[in-house]
Amino acid sequence: MSSENPSVSLERNSSPDFSQRILHTDHEDMGVHTVYTRLTADFLEFSCNCGNDLGTPRPEFGLNGLQPGDRWRICVFHWKKPCDTERAPQVYLQSTHQATLETVDLKNLQKHALDVN
Repeated sequence: MSSENPSVSLERNSSPDFSQRILHTDHEDMGVHTVYTRLTADFLEFSCNCGNDLGTPRPEFGLNGLQPGDRWRICVFHWKKPCDTERAPQVYLQSTHQATLETVDLKNLQKHALDVN
């Protein structure tokens, strides 16, 4: 897990790059986008059904529309929702911010980890 202290990663009025591998978070990250994932079709469908359509291009937000296999950082709460139904996407644990542990148990993250044996 990223051991960096939460810090400002984005300048004010800049658009976030949710594809970045090293995650930063701060008080301006209202969604707590701290989980770095490899998206699946199942999760994208789940997300869309919950009102968060990541697959449709949204140029006003700099989003081209995500596809299965894309790497993307997502909100910890949105990652946690589908865990009980096994629809959570896999996680790059080494690139997931340690602040995620305030919401999600490490064992649950490890269960979905791509980069931990």
